[in-house]
Amino acid sequence: MSEQVVILMIFLSLFGVVAWFLWLDSKRKHALTAARSELQNRLLEKFASPQDVAQFLQTE
Repeated sequence: MSEQVVILMIFLSLFGVVAWFLWLDSKRKHALTAARSELQNRLLEKFASPQDVAQFLQTE
């Protein structure tokens, strides 16, 4: 193979690896946000009034 083809393959491989890592990080952040949202929704469903929230926060 010519030197230009090798350089092009290396460049494309590096670009692919960086893109893959960015995609994985984005997927991780999305999963974390979804889990936080689900937790907050469950907490909102659990408490019927602000007094319930205050009482919960005062417990150990």
